[in-house]
Amino acid sequence: MKKGKKKTLGLAQAYRGYMYFFSHRAQAPCSLLSARTYLVTCTARVITRGNCMRSRVGSLHSKRVVMERVGVDRRPPPTPARSPLKPVAQTPLRPHATPFKTPGRRPPPVTPARTLGRTPAGQPSPPVRRLVIHKLVLQDFKSYAGRQEIGPFHKSFSSIVGPNGSGKSNVIDALLFVFGWRANKMRQGRLGDLIHNRDGANPPSQCVVEVWFREIIDYPDSDDFDVVPDSQLVLKRFAQRNNTSQYTLNDKRSSFTEITDLLRHRGIDLDHKRFLILQGEVESIAQMPPKGKTEHEEGLLEYLEDLIGTSDYKTPIEEHAKAVDAANEARNEKMNRLKIVQRELEGLEPRRKEAELFLRDQNDLMRLQSRLWQAHMWDCRTLMAHAAGSLVSVQQRIEAEEAKHTEAESGLTSVREQHKAQAEACAQMEQQARELTREMEKTEKHGVELNARQKMLSGKRKKLANALSEAKSAASEARASASTAAETIATVQREQSLHESALAKEESALESVCERLRHKTQGFSDKIEQKQKELAPWTAKINEHQSARDVVSHEREWLLSHNDEAMQRVEDARASLADVQRHLQVQTEEKESLLYEQRTILDTVDEDRARVSSMQEEEETLRKKFNQARRAAEDARHAMESNKSRGEVLSSLIRQAELGLLMGFHGRLGSLGTIHPRYDIAISTACPGLNNLVVEDVTTGQQCIEHLRKHKLGRANFILLKSLQVNPKSMTPIATPENAPRLFDLVTPKDPRFASAFYHQLGDTLVARDLAQANRIAYGAKRWRVVTEDGQLIDKSGTMSGGGTRVIRGAMSSKLSAEVSPEQAARLEKELGIAQGSLQSHSQSMSQLTTLLQKNEARLPDIERQLTMLDMEIQATTQRVSEAEDRLHEAQTQSEPDQEDVRRMKELDQQWKYHDEQITMLKDKSAVIEQAISQLEEDILEAGGVALRTQQSKVQGVKDMISLCTERLSKAEEQHARAQSDHRRHEKIQGTSEAQLETLDEELQSMSESQNAQASQVATLRQQFDDLQIELEDRADARNQLQAELDGHESTLRAFRALMMDLTQQREDHEKAKTESERQLAHWTAKHASLALHPLSNDEGECVKEEDTDELPELSEDDARSVDKTHIQADMARLEERLAANQVNLDVLEEFRNVEEAFLSRAKDLEQTTEQRDKAQQRFEALRKERLDRFMEGFSQISLKLKEMYQTITLGGNAELELVDSLDPFSEGIVFSVMPPKKTWKNISYLSGGEKTLSSLALVFALHAYKPTPLYVMDEIDAALDFRNVSIIANIIKERTRGAQFVVISLRNNMFELSSRLVGVYKTAHCTKSLTIDNTDLHKSEGPSSTSGSPSKPLGHKPALFG
Repeated sequence: MKKGKKKTLGLAQAYRGYMYFFSHRAQAPCSLLSARTYLVTCTARVITRGNCMRSRVGSLHSKRVVMERVGVDRRPPPTPARSPLKPVAQTPLRPHATPFKTPGRRPPPVTPARTLGRTPAGQPSPPVRRLVIHKLVLQDFKSYAGRQEIGPFHKSFSSIVGPNGSGKSNVIDALLFVFGWRANKMRQGRLGDLIHNRDGANPPSQCVVEVWFREIIDYPDSDDFDVVPDSQLVLKRFAQRNNTSQYTLNDKRSSFTEITDLLRHRGIDLDHKRFLILQGEVESIAQMPPKGKTEHEEGLLEYLEDLIGTSDYKTPIEEHAKAVDAANEARNEKMNRLKIVQRELEGLEPRRKEAELFLRDQNDLMRLQSRLWQAHMWDCRTLMAHAAGSLVSVQQRIEAEEAKHTEAESGLTSVREQHKAQAEACAQMEQQARELTREMEKTEKHGVELNARQKMLSGKRKKLANALSEAKSAASEARASASTAAETIATVQREQSLHESALAKEESALESVCERLRHKTQGFSDKIEQKQKELAPWTAKINEHQSARDVVSHEREWLLSHNDEAMQRVEDARASLADVQRHLQVQTEEKESLLYEQRTILDTVDEDRARVSSMQEEEETLRKKFNQARRAAEDARHAMESNKSRGEVLSSLIRQAELGLLMGFHGRLGSLGTIHPRYDIAISTACPGLNNLVVEDVTTGQQCIEHLRKHKLGRANFILLKSLQVNPKSMTPIATPENAPRLFDLVTPKDPRFASAFYHQLGDTLVARDLAQANRIAYGAKRWRVVTEDGQLIDKSGTMSGGGTRVIRGAMSSKLSAEVSPEQAARLEKELGIAQGSLQSHSQSMSQLTTLLQKNEARLPDIERQLTMLDMEIQATTQRVSEAEDRLHEAQTQSEPDQEDVRRMKELDQQWKYHDEQITMLKDKSAVIEQAISQLEEDILEAGGVALRTQQSKVQGVKDMISLCTERLSKAEEQHARAQSDHRRHEKIQGTSEAQLETLDEELQSMSESQNAQASQVATLRQQFDDLQIELEDRADARNQLQAELDGHESTLRAFRALMMDLTQQREDHEKAKTESERQLAHWTAKHASLALHPLSNDEGECVKEEDTDELPELSEDDARSVDKTHIQADMARLEERLAANQVNLDVLEEFRNVEEAFLSRAKDLEQTTEQRDKAQQRFEALRKERLDRFMEGFSQISLKLKEMYQTITLGGNAELELVDSLDPFSEGIVFSVMPPKKTWKNISYLSGGEKTLSSLALVFALHAYKPTPLYVMDEIDAALDFRNVSIIANIIKERTRGAQFVVISLRNNMFELSSRLVGVYKTAHCTKSLTIDNTDLHKSEGPSSTSGSPSKPLGHKPALFG
């Protein structure tokens, strides 16, 4: 604490000294050099005083001085410390040398601000490229007469100091002038007043301010930086007496706009100038209202918006708001015009509806006629297409069967002969394959023996090659070590020669100093000489024992290395044995695996052969079932296709009902009940209405029709349960002829309420066993509607339908099902799929089993060959294991320690211990004499003064360097001799290994030739075997194929005659049906061509069955098939009666059409205007949202950083920015509240002056953290702060300079002590001058500067010292 106080008082005294000098400069003019010398002397005196106090407690060992004149030796002094203040000069100044180590200045205490944002240890910050101000040049600007240079400024922290009125603030005014501020901001009325003017001198015509910028590559946490080439920017502004000014950039005419854009691109924003903090501006932040009361007044909200960048949104938002208002006015006007036409249109609407209803009824009638006649047409076309397709299919089938029959007859004999020839060829080739297999096994056995011998020789050669490679590498390393040692010897010899020359020079200078001081130091020198004579015998004994100990150490290290080499050979032999044993184990396991696989395959082959025979019989049975199912499925496919449209309609309506959109929909009638499978054909033929859909009432029916019309799904017939007029008595059982069952009684409804729907469709239809019974019942005393069980129908009118080979079935199931398509209709298709899947699965399984059987049979010979080869490989590996065990035993025998070496090691250990103890004892005895000599040396130096100390340290430093060179030379010579010895030894090993390798290579070459010959023979035999095997497989496949072909021919011939009789009868029936359908189609086509619709507009308000169009719709095939002809005829009769009763005026339709066109035109215009209004509104809202999001993001970051900075500055306080209206941040503004340490929350306006300054500075630093700039200029921001807070702010600024350049004007020593460079400003002869001093050494830690540190990176050019 005492040292810290003395140091602080000393700096304060120095500051008062040069402030005194500045204030008295006018009364006592002196040269600029004198001012610099005075400032350096004052500051250095403070540092020297502290150094002298700390030097008294330094180590005596570090201060020993030996006088060459009396022959006294001493240890080298520490490297001299640098001078406290290092001037910034054009050429580097040599630091003043001091002969003794003196503690340097301790670093300033670390505050929380100084540790903020530092990069963690081990993670250095990367270099940063940024723009800095190099210097300022002022010519005749305010108090600066002539051309004055201010700077150069430090890359990080520069302080401008000087007495009041000396011109410090004029430096800020110069920057304001260049950056475009008005004259009144520089405390002048006009620009012409900025020109220097003093009594007795001619006033200049203009003033000039130059700002020299340059870009640097900054290395954080260091004063080093690199100047980016060609990055210098010289910005000038001239001011004339006539109050005009102009700008130049690098001596080229420019404008303020161009300069603003250029600097903004480099990070300096001249529009807002947040990087300039002038006198009193810090306190002005505290006085800001939450929001400016007028457009031109700035509050805290506007202050932050300028910084965040959201103020740029104000003008676009206002413009878009006006655009939205204009769009709303235009839309209201067009809306009123549309309403006028709408009222006129509504007046015509009733009469239009009456006329359109009449025409719509006429169109509905024609549509019904069109649907009915198209249904007849599609029925005819369907019958024609079916008959034509059946004719073609039958004819093609007849021709194909005849062609196959002819080919089968002609090819049967040829296939039999080919099959016999293929079987004989396969037997002959199998015999050849067995002979080749025996020959290959014999040849491969010989190859295994050769491979085992080759592996053994290769392993031996690999070890020799490794030994040779190690010997070569060691020899190369020894050669390189010898070369390096030789180069070191030459280098050290050169250095020693240079040091000896320097020693002679320094000794001569020391002799001169000693001669001048002989009368003061003679007595001490004589005593030192006497003590040195007493010390000489002890020193000689110590050196003798040290040399002997070194010799013992070298011999002991050699013996240890010899033992290590023997142990390494044992480890290598043991590892080699383990590798061979692992290889043998792998081979044994592989043999066991092959034996197990052989046993398994033999067991499996027998089982697979029996299974293949059984599966072939089963396959024939499955194939017959598949053929039967295929014929039945072809008959049912036509019925399934006819129900496709019905299924789509039903599925869509079921989905609507499940979603709750259709209430009262029950589904298809045929799915709402069940019947015995015996009567499936009867009810499917007699009741087409089973496909009708059942709904609860008319409303549900209309909803279903609208859904089908809207989605164009087709048509459907609906049964309305509540509209059915069925007498319940009619549904009771009745007496029937011959007790024939009534179809209605055979149906079991899903729910009793559906019984009326079934009776409505079935009536009293009876079921007969056959057509004869049906005729008796139908044409008896009472006419009945009768259907037979096989699908023949007799109506009451006497018409009869039936015949053909296809019947209608599947309209009703024997079980209730939720499926849309009845399962009974798809039964045959499912049976076909099952039969086909079973056949395919069985065929695939049999194919896989056959392939596996063939693979296993082929695998057995391969296993036999592999087992034979493995037996030979195991035998060879066993031999290698025996050889490896012999080598390990030999290495272990050689590695046993030699008794002579053990005895010698013990002797060396005893000798080393003895010499070490003697050295320790001798040093203890000589320590008293050395201490006495050290005290005498200190006395000599005290008597001789600084000159003697300095020169002695130089002489001793050169001697120490010579001693160091001598020691290095000795070590290098020893290393050179050892390296040459190692090189010769490794050369000898290399020669022996090369000879052995040459012998092994010859043997391996011979072995390789034998292996190549054996491999060639094996490859030839294997190729022959593979070719024979491929040919055998091809012939076997051909044989099997011929057998299958033969079986197919025989089966086809048996079925041919029965098939041809059936096909001929089918062809005659299809030709008759086609002729009748063509005649009916021509009749209905002519009637349909005479229909034409009245053109009508769509009426979205009515529920219609189909959308009105100008043309009659063409029915699709599915729609035509689903038409209910009976219902259509009833609807046509009702429409004809209604048309005859109504008479309306049809001219109103044209009038309504004209008014409607005007309405639609105005509605389209309104829609376009509305769309434009919506787009403008969206753009307006998007801009507002973007402004709010961007502002809140920046506001949050600034608030968090403000809290952090305020806590750092006040060491425990708190601060926050609060929105007055959190829902609309831009309406009421922002309140700045703080809570100083140990106090309550307060608005900043209620704080003291110092607290306001701290709070405002916290906000300034927070804004810097949010949006940093490379440059900050601050004018006396610490004026209202006390000593402690100034130190905190100074440390924060010091920390912030890691990424920016700070130029601070301050009169507080707590502030400028931490700056890296001082710019002193003073007045002389009514003119302001300046000088610049590097303040870096004020922050060096204790102790002298280290000479081993790397030099700083040079600047782009070396700046001049003075401006």
